[in-house]
Amino acid sequence: MTLSVIHIILLVIAVVLIIAAIIFILQARQRRTRFSRAAYNVGRQEARLAMQLNLMRALVALAVGLVLFGVYLLLPSPSEAELFPPPPTVEPSPAETETLATETAVSPTNTAVPSLTPIPTDLATVAVSTLTPVPTSFPRPAPAPTETATAQRVKTAVVTSGVGVWLRSAPSVDGEQVEWLFTQTEVIVLEGQATADEFEWQQVQAPSGNVGWVAVPFIEFVEP
Repeated sequence: MTLSVIHIILLVIAVVLIIAAIIFILQARQRRTRFSRAAYNVGRQEARLAMQLNLMRALVALAVGLVLFGVYLLLPSPSEAELFPPPPTVEPSPAETETLATETAVSPTNTAVPSLTPIPTDLATVAVSTLTPVPTSFPRPAPAPTETATAQRVKTAVVTSGVGVWLRSAPSVDGEQVEWLFTQTEVIVLEGQATADEFEWQQVQAPSGNVGWVAVPFIEFVEP
């Protein structure tokens, strides 16, 4: 492996690791925001562990990236001749040299001038076709029948918790946190109902389209 290839590989890996460290830092910041907004102790613990894990990943990726970048700077730079080697020269064989000399000796010095082709003076007769007149008026299509759409009433509810509530994938405080619903967020009430962990749970659909479960004490049903 040449020195130029090693330079390129070290630089690419260092840049990728530094970018990964920046991404992990941004994810840790997002987890910190979720940690401050979590309503349950379980959610706070999960957000805190995820934030710490992202910070550790960012530190490791940044340290390795900086080490590789330092190695890249310490290595001697490849010379221009190594990066752009001259093309190889091919010397003709003795037989090819004798053939070229023979062809040069027997080649004629006078070049024949090609004769000019006479240009025909008779032009073909072009037939002119008669254009068919285009009608100026067209029959109007019959109007399509209109259908009266019947609006279907949907039962909704509003989040009444002061800080909001988690939309979970399962009716339980241990269910996966799908989305954080702020107070006064209007959701669509679905048919699913359950009781778990001393809470009544209702299946709803968030404005973002996510479907999940929320605790009934934290929402208020809206009469259609």
